[in-house]
Amino acid sequence: DLDDVNVMNEPRPDEVLALNEALEQLAATDPESAQVAELRLFSGLSLEDVAKSLGIGRSTVHRRWLYARAALDDALTTES
Repeated sequence: DLDDVNVMNEPRPDEVLALNEALEQLAATDPESAQVAELRLFSGLSLEDVAKSLGIGRSTVHRRWLYARAALDDALTTES
């Protein structure tokens, strides 16, 4: 579950590489959702801050974040 992963506290190289690969796969099909995920996971931005940063609505960010989380979770679970 991506809510249990805190990449910034104790990054393990294998987990970071797997997450990066999953983000690249997501970016190939949905670059906007991948961008939202990168800002949330690596910059620690809130949904509101991501919306301001990208100049889009919070509800759009929320939808993209939900999709990204599901896609990344699926990719990371499949790799295990």
